[in-house]
Amino acid sequence: MLGGFCPLPFRLGSIDATNGVNAEEYSRMGADVASAVVSTSFAAVTLDTSAPGAVLSYNGQNGVGLGAAPTVAFVAPGVVTVTWDLSYSNDYLNSYPLALNSATVTGHGAAALVCTAEISLPNQITVRVHELGVGPASATVTLRVF
Repeated sequence: MLGGFCPLPFRLGSIDATNGVNAEEYSRMGADVASAVVSTSFAAVTLDTSAPGAVLSYNGQNGVGLGAAPTVAFVAPGVVTVTWDLSYSNDYLNSYPLALNSATVTGHGAAALVCTAEISLPNQITVRVHELGVGPASATVTLRVF
């Protein structure tokens, strides 16, 4: 499972506490790795939702920096769409189809912002920002995509 990068000789069949693992421990390690992969976000994007809409920073499984960032389109005051390609490649050039499951968005600053993220297409998220008592607002927000 861990291959040549493993610091200890993980062998199935425990001899003692320092050499090898039993079947139960091996299964638990596999489950822990799988849960870490599933619960890790696909991307964290910091956006400016004012016209014309822009990505300020990007950190995703398809890359880091503005070169790997999705396209942002300004729709209306307080509304932008964030669009990725339908598939992406990782650092090892393995290609994967994009499958967005959920997204959360949080506003920056002292204003009372209500932010929502909706998956509108398989590769697109619509972000809406509303300031309480004011209406649609342009703000800097962070979008986490799973």
